[in-house]
Amino acid sequence: MRNKSKLKKWSISIIALFICYHIVSVVVFFYRGLPHAPFWIDNVQYTFGKELRTYIVVIKDVSPRWILCDSSPEDQAELKEKHLTGRVKRVIDHNVYAYEGYDGFFFTYRDDVFYSYGSTGFFVIYAEPFQIKLIRNENLLGERKRVTDEDLSRYSQKELKLLTSVDELTKEEKEAYERLQVKAQKRIEELKNANEYP
Repeated sequence: MRNKSKLKKWSISIIALFICYHIVSVVVFFYRGLPHAPFWIDNVQYTFGKELRTYIVVIKDVSPRWILCDSSPEDQAELKEKHLTGRVKRVIDHNVYAYEGYDGFFFTYRDDVFYSYGSTGFFVIYAEPFQIKLIRNENLLGERKRVTDEDLSRYSQKELKLLTSVDELTKEEKEAYERLQVKAQKRIEELKNANEYP
């Protein structure tokens, strides 16, 4: 009888610890997110990285369009001074087809990586230290290409690495590239039907 009682106490303690961990995680997320602009933009679908630097915003077109944005620390400071107007600073992809992100353990950013496949190309974004790898979509033309090129030119060579082929990616990055190409097909078809592709 005593062993059952001890087992029950241990089980309750472990469950309580698990619940407390998740409550603390949510509180810390909101506390850390409050001062950052993407937290206040109501159509943000996904945030990534330290200070919610990288995020996906949903634009309501004929078919909802996802755009990939980045707010550098300088951009975020400017947004704070302007009382969080919600203005998007850098749009680095105007039409994201598929994305996935991998967050580290309990707000550590060392191993966080975000993958995005869209009209600009394939992005691999590391949170800490911040770095973007990009395989460009050579078929992107016109105004969107000009605007994207302008926004990408704001990055230093240390922050942005333009790759010429998939062979320059690591094994994990290649696997993510292949997964996202497959995942993107359904979305691309939806966008073609709504005349929103590319």
